[in-house]
Amino acid sequence: MSDAAAPPDRLWHKASPGTIAATITLLVGVLCMALAPTLPWLGAWPAAWTLPVTDWIGDGLTSLFEVIKPAARWFSRMLGYPMHWANTLLVSTPWPIVIGCVTALGWFLGGFAMAGLGLVGFSLVLASGYWVESMNTLALVAVSV
Repeated sequence: MSDAAAPPDRLWHKASPGTIAATITLLVGVLCMALAPTLPWLGAWPAAWTLPVTDWIGDGLTSLFEVIKPAARWFSRMLGYPMHWANTLLVSTPWPIVIGCVTALGWFLGGFAMAGLGLVGFSLVLASGYWVESMNTLALVAVSV
């Protein structure tokens, strides 16, 4: 006997618990939407039941940030020195030297394919007109690693 010809009571026996739960949820949702115009409490969550969790989290994070702010500012100041040096080095060095060094480093580390990748990649950055911005980003990456 196929499922299509099975009596309705047998169809529910073959349905998985997830299918039954989804069907019940769908039916309750449709019922709530149908009754919402006559029972307005079905359409909106009661404001009295809402916990001020957002305020609690905000207050807790504000207190935490006030405690760690001096250490974070000191750390930022310390990272500022190598960031300035790396940024000055990469931006002030002429682009042929930077591309040549990257290509040579790629050759040393990974052979011809890596050298070609460095050469083509940095050449595309140069051709796109984002050389200074890319060197700033590279300085950030170099300091963070």
